[in-house]
Amino acid sequence: MSRTDSAALAGRIRDLMTRLELTQTALAGLLGVTQPAVSQYLRGRMPPAAVLIRLAHLGDTTVEWLLTGRDPGPEAVREGAYLSAGERIVLELWDRLGERDRALVLDLMRRLAGESAGARRRRGEGA
Repeated sequence: MSRTDSAALAGRIRDLMTRLELTQTALAGLLGVTQPAVSQYLRGRMPPAAVLIRLAHLGDTTVEWLLTGRDPGPEAVREGAYLSAGERIVLELWDRLGERDRALVLDLMRRLAGESAGARRRRGEGA
């Protein structure tokens, strides 16, 4: 990747961070990398393929756009299609939780949403 291309990739990563209101540390946590790694990506280092896929997913875009800046058009399947930025972040964090923590988070979400234990029992989910 040439210097110009790597600078453009870094700019697109910065654009995603700005749009999603993420710091380097927050983005690093969502990508499963360190903050210094994100800093290197922002200075032009090429992220590994798995990180590019996660970036595209978080940004509701494609790896092609990240690498080239070309919009593949409306027919392209985006990595994070059908999810809002907030939903994608929640799912990224969810994947990193253990089973016990997931149960606690679900319980908290149900309480915040005002869902009754009776509604959960009727769906067969228990109390």
